[in-house]
Amino acid sequence: MQKIVISYRRADSAWTVRCIFDRLVAHYGTDSVFMDIDAIPLGSDFRGQIDEALQEADFVVAVVGPDWVGARKRGRNRINDEDDPVRIEIEIALRRGVPIVPVLTNRAIMPHAVDLPESLREFTFRNAVEVDAGRDFDQQIGRLIHAMDQLLEAKSGSPLSHAAHAPVGGIVKATAKEPRAFLDAPGINQEIKYCRATDGVRLAYSTIGQGPPLLRTAHWLNHLQHDWDNPVWGPMLRGLAAEHTLIRCDARGNGLSDWEVADISFDAWVSDLETVVEAVGVKRFALFGVSQSCAISIAYAVRHPERVSHLILYGGFAVGACLRSPAAAERHKALATLVRLEWGADNPIIRQIFGTEFVPDAPKELFDSFNEWQRLVTSGECAARYLLTTGEMDARALLPKVAVPTLVMHRRGDMRVPFEEGRQIAAAIPGARFIALEGRNHIPLWNEPAFERFFEEIKLFLAQ
Repeated sequence: MQKIVISYRRADSAWTVRCIFDRLVAHYGTDSVFMDIDAIPLGSDFRGQIDEALQEADFVVAVVGPDWVGARKRGRNRINDEDDPVRIEIEIALRRGVPIVPVLTNRAIMPHAVDLPESLREFTFRNAVEVDAGRDFDQQIGRLIHAMDQLLEAKSGSPLSHAAHAPVGGIVKATAKEPRAFLDAPGINQEIKYCRATDGVRLAYSTIGQGPPLLRTAHWLNHLQHDWDNPVWGPMLRGLAAEHTLIRCDARGNGLSDWEVADISFDAWVSDLETVVEAVGVKRFALFGVSQSCAISIAYAVRHPERVSHLILYGGFAVGACLRSPAAAERHKALATLVRLEWGADNPIIRQIFGTEFVPDAPKELFDSFNEWQRLVTSGECAARYLLTTGEMDARALLPKVAVPTLVMHRRGDMRVPFEEGRQIAAAIPGARFIALEGRNHIPLWNEPAFERFFEEIKLFLAQ
């Protein structure tokens, strides 16, 4: 069996490392990939655990981010501390002659020998590859795995036996720390396909799981693949796929759908939803809208009531921020300008603004992962156009026309979309049921009471 050790520094590459880890686990199997965050027991001496892992290692994947050398501790670079785990890993590998494959991420470059302690300077001369958890991730990780396969086959002298790309559910079990009800969901395998919108834009969509169909309408910041690893969206998706055939799509300008598009508008989003429904071939389904996509879901339900069995609206709004008040409009437009200029920059301040609104009560590690994830799923230009378009949306006239059973849920302290917006939607839709959830996070995290209540209410509603 192969043994691969991933060496990395959490402060500057945790999100990309998680994506790399999951893909290596899918290819080689859970027992073949060692990463300290999952593999070292609490309270153990990490030096001994690292030493033991490297005794059996075929090679080390050393992930180098922008702060690999420059991360600070006690006023100096951590790499110069003899007790730095990253330094220990690389020193042991070099001393034992274990092959090291440097992986550069987040625009990092290989460190210069003069910036490293003498015991690590040989590392500088190892040939490196680039892998970033963005649009090109699949291509880049594919090249890395192909090169690793060749090294392993040359070492063993025989073809590899590996996990043959385990389904998403299996990958999740190996990495997530979430309630067992969602980890033990039946084996699920996502299938991604493409269709063409009426204006020729390529749209990515997927189906996963088994059971009654549930279609989650696309919204700002989606990625059909990376969402599974996202600590905010992943638990929700797995919960939905555990009991349904979950249908999703990436909106134009996001994820695996085309980014460079001429038209980003409310009408285009609704038309795209119609296109995806026809491509999937589902006749009748529950429709689930979140945040911005609530208005899109409402419009579709009004146009096609015969297709929608139930309408679920969470954290949504019918009227955009630019139409709520002059102050809200000014702030919204200023944010759009900053997003256009700074979204993809190394400085994360602008993305942190949105992270603070989406998950203000998240732990730091989760917040940092969500912050990094944002820039991977869309460009600054598309994000700015999305903001401006959603700011001008107005679906209020459609609300009284909704003629399907409707459940509306909203968090009382929602920092992204005001609680009153959800109440207004429910008040205007005939017969709608409104559920107020406690908390401030725009999306409920798996360890919050609101997360369990969210699924309980959906289950009760769909059973009616």
